Amino acid sequence: MTKTKAVYSILVLIAGLLLSFKATGTREQGIEKGDIILTKDNGNEILTEAIEKNKGKYIILNFWSSYNAESRARNIMLSEIAKNDSNNVAMICVSFDKFESVFQETIKSDSLNNTVNILVKDGFDSQTAQKYGINGKFGNFIIDPQGVIIKKNANAEAVESLIKS
Repeated sequence: MTKTKAVYSILVLIAGLLLSFKATGTREQGIEKGDIILTKDNGNEILTEAIEKNKGKYIILNFWSSYNAESRARNIMLSEIAKNDSNNVAMICVSFDKFESVFQETIKSDSLNNTVNILVKDGFDSQTAQKYGINGKFGNFIIDPQGVIIKKNANAEAVESLIKS
């Protein structure tokens, strides 16, 4: 049983390394939904690029972590909205997980393949968290097609209402 766990851990590590190379390669062509981006720094440049790439759509920018059940559940609900209206809505998920393997496994188990997934290892101490005022509690922002934040910490019903109006 221990050998199985060791082999699994090694496979997850290798997958993480391969995905990080993929993400770096795709950044040159622009960030696409389904990308998993592992940042060693605070992630500001990548997040800005993802938002710019999706201008013209509503953007759900959600901050979360796999260890926080409430933020994880909200992440899943909001990603369903983005999946159901992918022509008009993009979702960018910013995780403050400490471990890449946990981050990647959560994305896989929560079926977040229709979103851009960014890992910011510095978490609440990052410049990204400071820029968006995320301090100790996870939240989200709804950005309109012109790039203006129109709502903060919206639940799924509020997001659907904003997008349909």
